[in-house]
Amino acid sequence: MNDPIEIAAGKLAHLSKKWNPDITADVEDIRYGVALRLNYYLVILGCLIIGLATQKIMETIISMISFILLRRFTGGLHMPTLTLCFVISVGLLSGIPHIFLGKVASIAFNVLSLILVLLFSERRQRHNLMGASMLIGSNLILNSEAVSLSFFAQSLLLIHFKRR
Repeated sequence: MNDPIEIAAGKLAHLSKKWNPDITADVEDIRYGVALRLNYYLVILGCLIIGLATQKIMETIISMISFILLRRFTGGLHMPTLTLCFVISVGLLSGIPHIFLGKVASIAFNVLSLILVLLFSERRQRHNLMGASMLIGSNLILNSEAVSLSFFAQSLLLIHFKRR
């Protein structure tokens, strides 16, 4: 366990167990939950800091929310470490607001996202596919560039390439 987020989570788990010995959960279980939450909050904080610094805070929030919502419906690739997840997530979600598309390109990314979701979504239940389709379809009406790119980025993470 060389991942800095995992190390911090382990220390926090041991401290919580030390401070409250009545906790019945195993330290490893606590560490796992703390690590996931820590990573989640660090990604949000990192994106917000970059959004503020670049004066793209609303676009950054929109890209985060749209990415997370679609990911809830579809699943997707997970990074091998939480720190790598943090770096890639912050870079991706903070970078999206700085990419400018035309309206035609935005629509094209929405259509591509819909196709990729229908082909590769890990969550094949009807309600998940319908929810994802409605979410992407709503951006055909709104035509937000940040949302189009967030959906496209998330839909690309559905494709699994097999290693040889």
